[in-house]
Amino acid sequence: MQTGLTGEMTRQIITYLTIMLGALSIATEAVAQYAPNFSVTDINGQDHHLYQDYLQNNQVVVIGMIYVGAPLVDEMLPALQDFAFESWDEEVPVQFMMMSGVDDDEAMQELSYDTGFELPMISMDGGADDAIEPYMSGEYGVFFGYPMFVVIGPDASVVYDPWGETMEETMEHINQAILQLLGVNVAESVTEARPTVYPVNGGMVVQLPDNFPPVSLTTFALDGRILDQQQIQPGQNFIEEDESGVVVYQLNGSGVHHSGKILMR
Repeated sequence: MQTGLTGEMTRQIITYLTIMLGALSIATEAVAQYAPNFSVTDINGQDHHLYQDYLQNNQVVVIGMIYVGAPLVDEMLPALQDFAFESWDEEVPVQFMMMSGVDDDEAMQELSYDTGFELPMISMDGGADDAIEPYMSGEYGVFFGYPMFVVIGPDASVVYDPWGETMEETMEHINQAILQLLGVNVAESVTEARPTVYPVNGGMVVQLPDNFPPVSLTTFALDGRILDQQQIQPGQNFIEEDESGVVVYQLNGSGVHHSGKILMR
């Protein structure tokens, strides 16, 4: 009586398990690209349910993940509000909301007052920490830290961390993400000459086009500390930097306003 598995049976079992594991991997990857539901309460006491209030009504939701005192936030909030009011209306509804998983209602109310920001803001008191936690897990992309955006389409699909080198470019990336999630074909935008910033051992390189004026470079740690401030010239500039992790930079000069995030090793 034969009790062991034949070679053919073994091959079939291995093939079956391979197919099942592959299917599981694909399913897990697909799920990771969709937004989980959340229910939060903003600093004014208004409830927001992602699926019920927005996605099921064919709306796009733009979540800005911040904390009070984070680099660029004071500059970003007015720009985002202007973009929201000027670019979208009730005909193509888009809901913008800012979330902080570390600040309470009082701190977010003060930030709203200081910046004149009128769109919904949700603190950890309103459940922001649970709502944004999935987007820090690495399932959607590399989490470089705050501030960052997540754009969620009516089918719950996600565009993760649209970000540009200027506030205007960041708003354009968000705009393109919204159009993409609404099923509108978005042509590749033609970008003008701009600074190139990248990390190297011991610091970072800022390459300014020859036609750029001298600019001021400011680097920040994610906790808001100013790491360095200096004037840099057109051409290649090596900036020595001891900080590891994500660094936020700003370039400001005559008609030049660039910002971004890089990972220092």
